Amino acid sequence: FSRKGPCAGSRWTGAMATFPAQQQQPTAAMQCATPGTMRSLIEGLHELFDRINHVALASCGTCGSNGPVGGSKERVRLEPGLACLFAIRPLGDENPDAARTTQRGARLLHEGRVEESLRELHDAKRLVPRSQVARCNLGCAYFERGDEDAALHWFREAHSLAPHDEIATLATALLEQRCNQIADAQWLLVNFLQEVDPGHPGALRQLARLHQLQGHWQQAASCFRRL
Repeated sequence: FSRKGPCAGSRWTGAMATFPAQQQQPTAAMQCATPGTMRSLIEGLHELFDRINHVALASCGTCGSNGPVGGSKERVRLEPGLACLFAIRPLGDENPDAARTTQRGARLLHEGRVEESLRELHDAKRLVPRSQVARCNLGCAYFERGDEDAALHWFREAHSLAPHDEIATLATALLEQRCNQIADAQWLLVNFLQEVDPGHPGALRQLARLHQLQGHWQQAASCFRRL
């Protein structure tokens, strides 16, 4: 199938903030408040929720401290089931030098030193030029940087080298979806389920959500039932 170039598009999803049930009961002061006072109170609560969400996102440990570089987008927070697709993986014993370089890159990325991490991971890829894992690791680091175009490039390369690799397939499908390449994302997931693992929960869940986005409720329900 033909691929179009990636496009920019991301959004933040904030954490939900709730109060205990007893705090949701209207107090006497609230019952006697004027409409203007109530409006001010509601606006104040909205501002408080926004601040809580901002603090939660800043402290969740998923955002690199270097921030976006060169016009790249802000790092998007993912739900736990998808965040695991963008974790650095060890290279194993294929090349000891590349394995050590990858470990340094992972540590630097964890510390928020994204540019230094990228240099190490590029070095590791040069040492093992046929490794799909090294390319996936570069995709992870660029995603952490906020550059989804570069991340998609490296995950596509990883998938072309190892089309049966779980991480390469699911991460590529997710980034294709985020770039509105819905047909490409769906093909990757369907092909993986047909050729590799018909009951893979991650692929089924992503495909179900992809059907939901398109309003294909019966297909989405069918995927969820297979989980």
